[in-house]
Amino acid sequence: MHSIRRSGLTMAASVLALLIVASADPASATRYYGGLIAPNERFGAAINGRTGSTLPVTISMACFGPIVPGATGHPMASQTIEVFRPGTSGASWGNTGPTGRSITAYFGPPPPSATPVAVASVPFSRYERVALPSSLLLPCGGSGQVTFLSAPLFGARAFVVPVRYVGQP
Repeated sequence: MHSIRRSGLTMAASVLALLIVASADPASATRYYGGLIAPNERFGAAINGRTGSTLPVTISMACFGPIVPGATGHPMASQTIEVFRPGTSGASWGNTGPTGRSITAYFGPPPPSATPVAVASVPFSRYERVALPSSLLLPCGGSGQVTFLSAPLFGARAFVVPVRYVGQP
């Protein structure tokens, strides 16, 4: 009788531990939208609804036919990009830092290492989901990352979403 009760408690503890780990995963966290971005706030980000915590997020590109190295094009319509306030705590979230009042998504190296004309970006002043601008000029194929970073940079922590650019057949 005691071993049945003990194994039941062990199973319950295992399930509880699994739920705690799952809730700390950025992909499964509750997301809050609305409101202005302010200093010292945790934030998360997603492209096409995914944070890229387990697999890179696919961005469909309007590049048709064979893809050659270095080719660029524009994202297909009906894709999204977002910044949100996470409903869970965790070390993997970004942080706006002591002076941050906006977040910018950088496709490629973020400042200060980026050349301003070489990096496509999407600015946010609110926590929201918006259409991924089809005006961006991005690689037709390959992998990369989108770095979401608060401005000013002092004390901010970035949130990075790994991506895969896929041209259409």
